[in-house]
Amino acid sequence: MIALIQKIPYRANEQPKSINKKMKKRIILTLSKRFPIFHSKKGKPTYFKEKLNNTVCNTRYTISDIDNTEVKERKIHTIRTNFARWKHNIGKIESGGFYLSIRQWSARAYNSPQEEIFQLHDSGIGCQRITMSYNPETKEVKAIIDGKYTADVEQIAENDGMQTSEFLEWFFGKNPTEKKLFSGVIIHFTPFRYGSDTNKSVEDNIIYNNK
Repeated sequence: MIALIQKIPYRANEQPKSINKKMKKRIILTLSKRFPIFHSKKGKPTYFKEKLNNTVCNTRYTISDIDNTEVKERKIHTIRTNFARWKHNIGKIESGGFYLSIRQWSARAYNSPQEEIFQLHDSGIGCQRITMSYNPETKEVKAIIDGKYTADVEQIAENDGMQTSEFLEWFFGKNPTEKKLFSGVIIHFTPFRYGSDTNKSVEDNIIYNNK
């Protein structure tokens, strides 16, 4: 279970962090604070920190410390390349000797200091293999999870904290004219998994304590 439960909305710069447990080593995962330069929304806030805060702190919205935007969306996973690497890393976390240190770049990615925004210990962290293919003739995107589950790309985008158009451009570029294939890993921050849970929404996996 996620250890942090919060009953009231937070400002993003006021969110609590879990206490670092003794003797644990960290595995670092960085999130983008702003859209990258290859995206049509380059430089604009992703609000990934705020969306993850809504998930981890179990709150209905977070006020961004960037521009005071009220962010209501959630981010329950992130998608990366290198399934083998992350499966190995998550195995370390599951063994109890490591924790996930989630960070964001303070400014431009890879050219600014990192800020730790959360530590996750034993919080339903997991991973699933994902393959996504894009057909320019039909403009259709197909997503296969663990080599056997067909998943709704719109739901994957929502769970990743983006609109569908933002998500597709992030992974395939703007108006691609050639067939594209992405193979990678979904890193889950909650117990949600695609498969038996694939028809559930983000809200189905959140239990509010402030009703």
